Amino acid sequence: ESKVSLVAIVGFDAVGKTTLWNYLRTTASGIYLRCPPSELDSQRETVRQALLTEQLRFYNHGNDLVEQRIAQMPSAENIWVDRYRYCTAAFFSVAKGEQLMLPNYFLQPDLVVLLSAENEIVRKRLLARGRMLSWENPDLQASVEREYVRVIGDAPMLRIDTTQMSVESVAEQVLEVVNVTARS
Repeated sequence: ESKVSLVAIVGFDAVGKTTLWNYLRTTASGIYLRCPPSELDSQRETVRQALLTEQLRFYNHGNDLVEQRIAQMPSAENIWVDRYRYCTAAFFSVAKGEQLMLPNYFLQPDLVVLLSAENEIVRKRLLARGRMLSWENPDLQASVEREYVRVIGDAPMLRIDTTQMSVESVAEQVLEVVNVTARS
C-alpha cells in the first residue's frame, strides 16, 4: 500500500528539477504541479526585469496559488511540486543578502527532494539551454545551496547529487523514499 505524500522537488538552476518532475509524471501516479503555475508564465519575463521586491512578490503569489490548489485536492494521490517556497526563500535570501524565512502558514511537504550538481555541469546545462550564465559563479551556487539547507531546516529531506546520475536513477531513489509504486 502506498503512502500519500506531498513532495517538493527543489534545487539550484539546471540541476534536474524539471527533468525529474517530467520523468516522474510518466512513471509514478499522482498529481503534478509547477510553481509558479503555468497561468503566470506570461508574466515571468517581465518580472525577471523588475526589482527584487517585485520578483519576490510574484514568486510568493505563485506559491500561494499552488498551496490553494493543494488544499482543494483529494488526499488519495501523491502530489509532486516542481519548485516550491524553499526555492523562493533560498534564491531571494542570497539575492537580497538577508535570511528570508518561510511563512508560518505554508503547507510543509512530507519530503523535500534537494537536487544538486557540480558547478561545471550546471554551467554546461545552462549553456545548452541558451541561458545567460548569471548563476554560474561557484560561490553563488554554494551560497544558494547552503540557503536551501537552512530554509528546509528540520523538514524531511532527500539530498541527491545529480552530476553522475541518470534521471531514472534519481527517480528510483525518490520513489523508494516516497514509497510509491511506479506505473508500468
